[in-house]
Amino acid sequence: MTRVALLLAVLLTCRGVCASTDLELWRAFDVQIEILPESTHVNGLPLLIHRATGSGVSSLVETLKRQWIQEVGIQSVRTDSRGDWVILSRIHAGSLQLLQWRGSGKSSELIWSSSNLRAHIQSPTHSVLALPPGCVAGRTVHGDIDDRGYLQRTAHCTSSPHWTLSAIGANASRQGYAVQTNTEMLVAHRRGIEVVVVVSRADPGAQQGTSLVYLQVVPVKESL
Repeated sequence: MTRVALLLAVLLTCRGVCASTDLELWRAFDVQIEILPESTHVNGLPLLIHRATGSGVSSLVETLKRQWIQEVGIQSVRTDSRGDWVILSRIHAGSLQLLQWRGSGKSSELIWSSSNLRAHIQSPTHSVLALPPGCVAGRTVHGDIDDRGYLQRTAHCTSSPHWTLSAIGANASRQGYAVQTNTEMLVAHRRGIEVVVVVSRADPGAQQGTSLVYLQVVPVKESL
């Protein structure tokens, strides 16, 4: 799994923002460990991400579950699922922590993430393309991966998906971006900067209203 894919796996399952875990414990199991070293922030709070794969994941998960319950009590550990991921979450020692896993045997995968709720909130970089009028921004994720700065933002817009995407595309073209669009996605490029916008109808039965995900990737030396 690439670092970008690892990050997206966490972001797509995390409902909100998500102290380093004890990696010595992890190394006692038959797993391969990967640590995402770059800076990542959710709503301005730092996010740490660790990943483990291999046949020892199921045993490691059971050990971590017991540890969490011993530390905060079973009533403080929330269980959820998203797609094929099983998810546990808790607040512990000032951090919101998330444990998610899937698969079996050698194909098993575990991702642990934690966000320090007491940390100083870091302001994200600005969007290179403004959202149209009537769009209200939601959760923001930003950081650095492989010498590139990224920003992901969700939003809800009162206009239709078609109008919303057309307005963003027109704005991008005026700024000199090469723009490609279809009914649900826009991709814009300019001098190493890439912007991807994905839209969907906020309510499948409604004529208006759009859910939007905005992602931009900018070379770090040009980050805004």
